[in-house]
Amino acid sequence: MTSPAKLLQVVAVLAACLGAPAAGRAAAPVLFEERTVLRVDGSELTLLVSRPETGAWPALIYMAGSLCLPSEIETGWLKEAVERRGDFALLVVEKPGVEPIEANSEGEIRFGPEAACSPEFAQYYDRNQRIIDHLRAVQTLRADAPWWNGEILLWGFSDGGSFGAEIAAYLPEVQRVVLGGFGGGMTFREFFTDHAMCTDAAERAACVAELEDRFAAMQTNPRSDETWLGAPNAWRVWASRLDALPATVLADTDFPLVVYHGAEDAAVPVKSARRLAETMREARPQDFFFIEAPAMGHGRSGLESAQLAAFRNGMLAWLLSGQGDPAAGLVASQRDVR
Repeated sequence: MTSPAKLLQVVAVLAACLGAPAAGRAAAPVLFEERTVLRVDGSELTLLVSRPETGAWPALIYMAGSLCLPSEIETGWLKEAVERRGDFALLVVEKPGVEPIEANSEGEIRFGPEAACSPEFAQYYDRNQRIIDHLRAVQTLRADAPWWNGEILLWGFSDGGSFGAEIAAYLPEVQRVVLGGFGGGMTFREFFTDHAMCTDAAERAACVAELEDRFAAMQTNPRSDETWLGAPNAWRVWASRLDALPATVLADTDFPLVVYHGAEDAAVPVKSARRLAETMREARPQDFFFIEAPAMGHGRSGLESAQLAAFRNGMLAWLLSGQGDPAAGLVASQRDVR
């Protein structure tokens, strides 16, 4: 989830070195498609597909974080992987009302406090709407996607990891899942009241009361034109996030699952991910991997570009095959494999 307390200021666009095509297979020509489908209210939803030109392949659905920036910032390396490997298709349900943005000379996308999101983003971005949008996208696959072999692989990060947990739980076609940087073991309500904002014992009661009043206002009147802690975070977004606990639905799943989190994440506390891991070990220890990377922050910050590339490629190899070490590339990683 995008940091409520510390809105991400800079998204680094790193060039990731990708692996070779899958063993024994030469990468086929790739098609890039943009498809528009309608929501139930008639508004438009954009689907971005990168796929081999021929054959039927698993659909890897990537779910990005909540900044009002194009998903390409997070998925460019996966599009390259489709070209290099030729053994999967990439599907992205684009965020509403986002426009292309150029990196600066240092390869960074700057998203500071002065940044603004479009009215369309404010109207159609919240946790529940993103879940519905992805379910709608999969419905279109079932109806008309001859390139799809019927299997779904999910990768979600930050806010995409949080709502991705529910999407994964609700789709029977899901084979394997990777979720990162989303915590999952505590609600935002608990995060703010107990860990981020009301930690001074002398002022705690007044602080909690003020926050609860604010939360009540958001949930009573989930407006799109009022924000809190950053432009992407309209009241309607907070109303859908405050009490969401991904651990609840993940505990009732049985697909192979990797959860990863940076120990230095200043946006989403690692204790939330550790708590999720405890819940998962108790509820369904089989095929559950928890990876805690000591040097990594939110957005994979803290990793050198070569290490980031190795980490991504190892995770992708596991997601596509179910084999190998999903923590490949994290030399000093701490992980439990059950």
